[in-house]
Amino acid sequence: MANISMEIIFLGAGNAFTKKNYHTNLLVRFPQGHLLIDCGFKTPAALHRLKISVKQLRDIFISHTHADHIGGLEEVLLQAKYLFQTKPKLHVPQRVADDLWEHSLRAGLQYTVDGIVGLDYYAELHPLQESFSIANTTFELIPTKHIPGMPSYGLYFNQIFYSGDTIFDPPLLQKMLGKAQIVIHDCSFKQNPVHTYYEQLLTLPKEDRKKIYLIHYNDASEKQLKYMEEQGFHYVRPFMRMQWNADIVEKKL
Repeated sequence: MANISMEIIFLGAGNAFTKKNYHTNLLVRFPQGHLLIDCGFKTPAALHRLKISVKQLRDIFISHTHADHIGGLEEVLLQAKYLFQTKPKLHVPQRVADDLWEHSLRAGLQYTVDGIVGLDYYAELHPLQESFSIANTTFELIPTKHIPGMPSYGLYFNQIFYSGDTIFDPPLLQKMLGKAQIVIHDCSFKQNPVHTYYEQLLTLPKEDRKKIYLIHYNDASEKQLKYMEEQGFHYVRPFMRMQWNADIVEKKL
């Protein structure tokens, strides 16, 4: 990462049911350390494809407990423990942390040769209230509206807003567009009560659209993505990178 102050690698751009675009999880890389944002069940394969070792994953953020955001976490923690003898830090909103072990990870991880264990056998859990810091960068937790009653969060850092999974929420989106230079936002091309429908995004003025990068779309979306690009939006491609030095550079692997 010579001369690069920060890089975002999109480990995927697809929705929960993707077969080709991998899950919408991100790796934020700094010279001083990396942060994995979510770990869906396709994430270990995406990391393998990019030749990124689990050994490098010292910090992991979990936005909510759907399988396309945590389904690969069991494998990552097992690799860290038994292949590399590392213990990553899990940065998890307090309301999500309450469910992560008891209702998601416990069944597959609690039984070991050392007896019945807890999450601390594999990771350092850091329950979050409002923010956390990695490599001198503050990541602010942004509560989002996804599944009624289910805690879900986006992140704001370095003038970037990552929505994670969210319905169309105009007050929040306008607030984040007012402070962010880049908005990485949920977009579905099929009407869905728990995600943002593309027609809703088309109500935004053109000045706002140029900040927005679309994620979490279904596999058969090529024509729709091109249409959204014509309307002023950008879209994320699997394994695309954004690099920060003086300017942003994008490339597809």
